[in-house]
Amino acid sequence: MSSEEVSAMLPDQSLEQDTDSSEQLEERNEALATVSEELQLTYEELKAAEEELHEQNRKLVAERQRYQDLFNFASDGYLVTDEAGVIQEANHAIVNLLSLDLKVLVKKPLIVFTAPSERRAFYRRLSRLPALEQIQNWELLLKPLRSDTIPVEVTVTCIRGAFGKPEGLRWLIRDIRDRKQTEARLLEKESFSEQHETLRTPIVSKMSFWRCFLMNYAHPSTQFWAGSGFCKLAHLIRQKPPRHSPRSSVMPNYKQS
Repeated sequence: MSSEEVSAMLPDQSLEQDTDSSEQLEERNEALATVSEELQLTYEELKAAEEELHEQNRKLVAERQRYQDLFNFASDGYLVTDEAGVIQEANHAIVNLLSLDLKVLVKKPLIVFTAPSERRAFYRRLSRLPALEQIQNWELLLKPLRSDTIPVEVTVTCIRGAFGKPEGLRWLIRDIRDRKQTEARLLEKESFSEQHETLRTPIVSKMSFWRCFLMNYAHPSTQFWAGSGFCKLAHLIRQKPPRHSPRSSVMPNYKQS
């Protein structure tokens, strides 16, 4: 048998190699297509997650701005200080109350704006605040640099971070000058009413005595006029003093004829 006949009987190795290469290439293309689809799906998921994160961040920024506006434009004074009482943030109300620029107010100890007579007690309270869990409330006299003292009501709460560690203090400072003036007027009226009652009681008692005396021993015509006069005078004395003039005299000032 010749060599040509032997070669013809052997399988064509080059054809088998070409077939194997074509199948492997097809498998690789399918694998790449699968990976590409998975990558595309992952990209879409990441893109959706990023858009959601941006939306949440936008909402947080808007919410923070809303609370910042509430803080800045509240009718009462608000402060944020560190544990030592050094001012870090302040709103417009407290700036106007103390008649200072915000840049001047920040980084100043709050104690310098309290009345000198109250600074020792204020310092003692301040040193205890970080250790207290409940909201603290008391009255205080503020002393702006260029005006008289201002009575205020102070409400303080501690800012706590991780593991409950104190990180600062929040202060609500309410101007109570109007309330104090109202209380003072009420006390003045009560005091005047007590003085009026003190003066009126013995007068009414003496009038009753003389009325009884005249009714028993005076002439009948005199008894009638005395009784009528005493009743009118007693009615006037028992009336409450006018509200608009608490310092007026209790008894009318009759001119001598």
